[in-house]
Amino acid sequence: MKKKKRNKFKKILIVVILLIIVIILSLLNFGVLDDKINKYKLGKLNYSKETIDFFDKKDLTIPIIKYNKYSKTLEVAISSNNYIDRYFNNYLNIIYVDDEDFIVNINKLMDMGYSFSDVNKIYEKLEKKYIQVVTSSEYIGDIQKYLDLSYFVNDNLERYITYHEKMKDLGYEDVVTYVNIGLDKDYYTDVNDISNPDDLLVLCNKYNKLSSSYVPNDLVKVDSNYSTKSNTLKKEVYEAFLKLADAAKLDNLKLLVGSGYRSYQYQSGLYNSYVARDGVIEADTYSARAGYSEHQTGLAIDVADGDKKYLDEDSAEYEWLVNNAYKYGFIIRYTKNKEAVTGYQFEPWHIRYVGVNVATYINSNNLTFDEYMARIK
Repeated sequence: MKKKKRNKFKKILIVVILLIIVIILSLLNFGVLDDKINKYKLGKLNYSKETIDFFDKKDLTIPIIKYNKYSKTLEVAISSNNYIDRYFNNYLNIIYVDDEDFIVNINKLMDMGYSFSDVNKIYEKLEKKYIQVVTSSEYIGDIQKYLDLSYFVNDNLERYITYHEKMKDLGYEDVVTYVNIGLDKDYYTDVNDISNPDDLLVLCNKYNKLSSSYVPNDLVKVDSNYSTKSNTLKKEVYEAFLKLADAAKLDNLKLLVGSGYRSYQYQSGLYNSYVARDGVIEADTYSARAGYSEHQTGLAIDVADGDKKYLDEDSAEYEWLVNNAYKYGFIIRYTKNKEAVTGYQFEPWHIRYVGVNVATYINSNNLTFDEYMARIK
């Protein structure tokens, strides 16, 4: 009797198991179970029910599950009704920024041709107020290279874009450098009053002006054996020049200070005499206006040879300076083929003291002092 009951129970159990299998197979056949499993997975990724339904409608469920990460950018694009099918993969890879215009702006950027990595870099490097500048300008193919430059200045963004449109042949490094210098503006416009005139690396050029009352506080007189006339220089500069001149002597060359420190008043008279002779346009190519001359800093020297003549390009003395000046902290300030950068014609006789480390770097990288200063901002 008991054996019959056990057999009956086994038969019932087998029937139940078979029914369960049939039900499961039916569910699988109709995709119901798959659908529930997938929705569960999407829910575990933190997507909302509305977004999950959207994925189902657009056949995006499987790609999202394979991606296996939550994308707030994608969810917000969908919930804000700004989702665009062709940017699906981009949304997945764009880091969300909490800004009400974020999706609209990234759509604009992608419409312009920017990749998701470009968009991420733009939002990483630029403040919100500059995003509009990018979206309202022409596409910038090298935008990540621009933004990764250590000397890229957010406030100059619009100027970089405008200058690059004007100077299309320039690379991104030069565009940023030249705008930082101020070369996108006319000389002697938007001038800065120099606040650190005693700094060794003070930049005095056609955009940066010294006070008419400024006089270096540590000027010393140059020994007559090292000078063509009565000259003064800042003490550190003078000591460095003595070492430079003594080293040149070992190569049978004589280097003298032809002109050192010049006062504001002296430079004013000198410049005005050139203007009277050649006119303003011509004078500005070779002479600094008062307040804009490096000579007023006490850091610049016009070098003469043993005949008390300023050096020329073909002289042995100039060649020696090119190869050795940096070792003593000096650079050729107004170099050949860089007139558009420095604002002055080539002057083989004009050297500027910046210290050994900076002079070595400038020499090794073929930079002007203006370019160097524009790249350390």
